[in-house]
Amino acid sequence: LCKWVLAICKYDKVAKVIAPKREALEKAQAEFSVAMAALEIKRAQLREVEEKLSKLEAVLEENKRRYANLQAEVDENTKQLQRAEELIGGLGGERERWDTTAKSLGERYFTLTGDVLLASGVVAYLGAFTLQFRMEQTKNWVQRVAELGMICSNNFSLTEILGEAVVIRQWNIFGLPSDSFSVDNAIII
Repeated sequence: LCKWVLAICKYDKVAKVIAPKREALEKAQAEFSVAMAALEIKRAQLREVEEKLSKLEAVLEENKRRYANLQAEVDENTKQLQRAEELIGGLGGERERWDTTAKSLGERYFTLTGDVLLASGVVAYLGAFTLQFRMEQTKNWVQRVAELGMICSNNFSLTEILGEAVVIRQWNIFGLPSDSFSVDNAIII
């Protein structure tokens, strides 16, 4: 019994020392659980911020890549523009030549029907005749075509209507004389 009483006394002393510590422990555990809950909320917010940051970094990388592509396009377009300006500058004289050629072709197309009619007559009927007779006959035909209301060249030339400069030049290289009678005969043949 004495041992039991001593044990109860010791228990009472220890309980009096431990009880405030238990209360402090419970209070500390309550504060700890509140702090852990707050920490978990902050961790969740941190995860959200990290996800947003990773998305923004991905968008940044995509925009950097697009910027590099656009910069490359700008460089390429600048080079193309520069080459186009050089080409246009180089073709400045060609425009005048093309304008002259277009005007000349416009006039030729206007007289084309009459000129082809005369050329057909020369090929069909005048091949066997002399240069002088051919010239007189084509002059008469030009007047007759004009009387009939057809338009043709006033200075008709078979070489201009049916001749090709490159082919005629080849004929001359191969030995054909370059006078108009010989060239007309070659065209007729």
